[in-house]
Amino acid sequence: MLQTTKAIVLNAFAYNETSLITKLYTKEFGLKGYIIKGVRKSKTSLSASLFQPLQLIEAEVYSNQRQSLQVLKTATIIEDLSFLRLNIVKSTLTMFLTEVISHSISGETSDQTMFDFLSDTIKSLNAADNSLLAEFHLHFMIDFADILGFNLINYDWEKDNEIAAFLNSTTPTPTKIERNAILSTLISFYELHITAGRKILSHNVLHEILN
Repeated sequence: MLQTTKAIVLNAFAYNETSLITKLYTKEFGLKGYIIKGVRKSKTSLSASLFQPLQLIEAEVYSNQRQSLQVLKTATIIEDLSFLRLNIVKSTLTMFLTEVISHSISGETSDQTMFDFLSDTIKSLNAADNSLLAEFHLHFMIDFADILGFNLINYDWEKDNEIAAFLNSTTPTPTKIERNAILSTLISFYELHITAGRKILSHNVLHEILN
């Protein structure tokens, strides 16, 4: 059955000589894997460049519940996200957010609240002024955890004073050292409670770019 859905690209990799396999978080079907046949041919109506991390697309897909890998027929960009590719800080944040999202979402259940949150986050990152980027990933991880069912404001952080102050807005503009400490605490929380132990590694690159 051919169906249409909005989707967020999480990753894509080459398959055979002319095809791609991509993982999408879709508005209608949740997390799904798709094969895109012939997209890497020299003459094709569908460009492989559509399937960059966090790209927002509308796709026509074939759904077959008996197959783990579905077929994507066509796709179009629904939002110009040029600044995510042209701005080095935004492109690094894109890499980090993609990893956090990919490690945190599982299953094929549709969740329109989560899809809308992620879509709005991506648009906000694309449009954000450079002065707002230093803390963007921190606010994302806090808000994303809430969508996933974890209210970090009410969590007992014990000796983690930096994140407790940040969550309660007593440190509205943390220093670089404080931001790094907050990120480290958030990553530890995610790996313990959300990602099932899968490590979040791209923060090392993020440290280099932001600092």
